[in-house]
Formats: sequence, structure tokens, C-alpha cells
Amino acid sequence: MGEDQLPLSSFGNEPLWITALKALFVFVLLVVMTLLCIWGERRIVARMQQRSGPNRVGPFGVGQGLADGFKLALKEDIIPAMADKPVYVLAPVLSAIPAFLAFSVIPFGPKVSIAGNETALQLTDLNVGVLWILACASFGVYGIVLAGWSSGSTYPLLGALRSAAQVISYEIALGLALVAVFLYASSLSTSEIVAAQADGGSLAPEDLASHRTLVRAPLAGRHGATGLTVQPPASQAILALMALGAVAAHGPADAPQRAHLAVEAVEAAFAHRDDVATDGAEDRLLALELALDPERAGRRGGPRGYSHTTAVATADAEGTVVSMLVTVFDDFGSAVLVPEGGFLLTNRLTGCSDDPASPNAPRAGRRPVHTLSPALVEHGDLAFAVATPGADGQVQTLLQIVQGLEDGGLDVAAALAAPRWRSQDAVLEVEDDLPAEVLEHLEARGHVLERHPAGSGRFGAAVAVGVDATAGTLFAVADTRREVHAAAC
Repeated sequence: MGEDQLPLSSFGNEPLWITALKALFVFVLLVVMTLLCIWGERRIVARMQQRSGPNRVGPFGVGQGLADGFKLALKEDIIPAMADKPVYVLAPVLSAIPAFLAFSVIPFGPKVSIAGNETALQLTDLNVGVLWILACASFGVYGIVLAGWSSGSTYPLLGALRSAAQVISYEIALGLALVAVFLYASSLSTSEIVAAQADGGSLAPEDLASHRTLVRAPLAGRHGATGLTVQPPASQAILALMALGAVAAHGPADAPQRAHLAVEAVEAAFAHRDDVATDGAEDRLLALELALDPERAGRRGGPRGYSHTTAVATADAEGTVVSMLVTVFDDFGSAVLVPEGGFLLTNRLTGCSDDPASPNAPRAGRRPVHTLSPALVEHGDLAFAVATPGADGQVQTLLQIVQGLEDGGLDVAAALAAPRWRSQDAVLEVEDDLPAEVLEHLEARGHVLERHPAGSGRFGAAVAVGVDATAGTLFAVADTRREVHAAAC
């Protein structure tokens, strides 16, 4: 919702006199606009027919419509002898009133302050505002047909049916035009549609031209003697540093308890995922002490169940190592190639929160928190780039690799191949070759386990490429859970 729009729930909570004032404003505005439109149409048609058109009442004849209205009101009301008088009199009212009511949900401007009360320049709004407009526009047909029928004459009835057919043909085009609007805005509320338009959404050349790539310093942390350097926000890689810090705060532990604390730390860190989008998130989140219960599972819900991403890690003889991830996040919306730039459009906006109050809510100029978590690791004489594709699993795989190196005493290849777990949608997925004592300990702590065959692609993948300073050689390691390749020359 844009800053100049009020939320849907605020309509109807203002003083009655403000509502009445806005209703009067809408009525007067529509009457004036109707008179001006009639005058404009008559002037244009007159010019086409080489006539002057309205030119007597007011400047340039602009008051002719108002004069005609007074004249119509004072004319003798002739009712056909065979007419159904009550319906005949009521029918025009049934056509006129819905025409005004349709505009009750139309926004005429941003919110304003009237006598200290903030209100939108809109009479009201509905969560089905677009349908309300269509319904009011359609209801006028009943008045037209009833007027023709109640006249007691065949010819007015035929004329009314013809008008009804015309209205229906207009409604088809109007409905098709509106489909794109509310699909774009994901709402039938007119105020929310305006907010979506105000905040933008469709890419234009100037949008791409105004884009600025931010080059920011990476974040560095340590887990024991192992150093870990990750991408700064808007990457959620900072959650790995938060989780490792929370585990370390509980001191040394055996493998089963280490696994429990790691799961708890990951879920506690992901509870702050949307906060990664806030300004200054690095210092505040890294200073945050995550509360972990060493005795039982918190069941916080955990990360989401996506598993895509493509990764590349490389190193050269000079000791330069690079970790890079490439992604479109999901299939939908990602099959569009920009030929001038040679890149695919991505679905990364899915990383935003659907809570309008969230710091990670979609807004113009806002970068969504994303899953890409490339990392550099220093362990003893080894310096290597590691990439762990797998959406929200990236942070979890990265944490387990670092734990395997530092706490488990594993080499790089063994750390990548070690059995894994993954917290996902309130369930802890585990490979069935995890040690039995670890699985039993996790269940005893209250984790809901879902077992999968060892080597399942559900647990992401990992590739590491780096330099062994002692041997002066390059090395490359990849696990076998997915289509991953490693080579050192």
C-alpha cells in the first residue's frame, strides 16, 4: 500500500459528517463533469456538421447543459395511457442512481486531512470494488428495459432492448480491460489497485537505466578456528553467521546435541529473515543473541521448501577464489529473455514478504531478501570458495559444512559428503544415513523427522574449490547429491 493510500480496513471509521461531505463532493463533481462532457460532445459533433453548437448560455455555451436540465425539469410530464405508471416513473431512477453509486469506490486523489481527520478522496472501498463498478454499470440496464416495457408500447420496448444489447457489448470489453488491471494488482479493491500503480511494477527502459548495483563489503565471522566470509544483505547468508554464533555460545557438545542446537539456531535465525531488508541490518542482527533451548525443539516453523539454484566455484594459481550463484528462483515468470542484455527475467520478488507491514514487503526501489549465499572459507592452510545451491537450504548446508570442518574434524571432501538434515516448513528432513544416535536424540528433543534416502537431491548440493597453501596446489571437491562436477588442473 502506497504512503498516500489508506488501508482497506480504515474505510467506514471516519466521522459521519466527513462521509456526507465526500458524498456531496462526488455528486457535485459528477454532475459538473457530466455537463462538461455533454457540452464537449455537442461542440465536437457540431464542428463535424459545420454548425456552431452550444454558444448562447455562458462562455462558449458551457452552461447550455445546465439550462437544458432546468428546461427538462419544468416540462410537462407526459405518461402514455397504457403505461404502468409506478414502474414508468421508477425506471429512470433505477438507471440514474447506480450510475452515481459506481463512483463511490473510485479514488479521486491521495489521502487528505480534514479537521485533523485523515481521509482518502474516495467515498468508500470494498475488497470487490471492481465487481461493484461492473454491477452498478450493469444495473442501469434494468431501468432502461423496465422503462420500455412499462410504457405499454412495442416500439419503446424494442428500443430499450437494443440499448441493453449495446450496454452488454460495452461490458464485455470493459470486463476484459479490467482483468489485466486486477491481475496485475492482485486485488479487486480500487484503492489497492491505485497503490499498485503508484508503486510501479511493469519494467520500463528508464527503470533499467536507473538501476544501480551496490558493491558492499562482505561479512566475516569465525567458528572456532574456521573463518567464514559471506555476502552482505540483501543476501540471507548473514543468517549462517547468526546461527553459528548461537551454537558456539552453548560451548562444546557431542554430535547429537550439536545437531539439535544447529537446527534450533537455523530456525531461530530464519525467524529474523525479513529483518535482513532493514537498513543497518548487519550490525543489529549479528549482535542479536538467539535464544536456543538445549533440551527441546522450539518448532518455530523453519525455512521454506524451495530447492533451486545453480552454483559455480573457481580458483586460480595466484590464490584467487570465487564463489558465485546464478538463479531465477522459480519457473513462473522466468522464461523471458532480454535479448539486448542476454539475461533472463527472474522470480526473485517471491522473496518478499506478503505482510504489508514487513520491512521485506515489496516496495518501489526495495531489494528483496534473497537466498543466494556464496561463501569463502579459511580452515588451517586451506582457503576455498564454497557454494551450496538449494534455496533456503544454502544457509543450512553451509552451517553443516563449517561444523563438519571445525567440530567434526573432517576434511573438505568428507564435510561435503557427510549426511545432512534440512529444516523445512516445520519439518526436519534428514538423510537416513545420519548416525542412529543423532536421529534418536533429535526425536527425543521433539523434532518432527521426515527420513529420505541418503544422497537425496532434497538436501541441496555443494562444491568447493580452493588453494592448499602448504602443498601449493589447487583442489576441487563436489558432493554427489545433484549434478555437480569438480576439476582441478
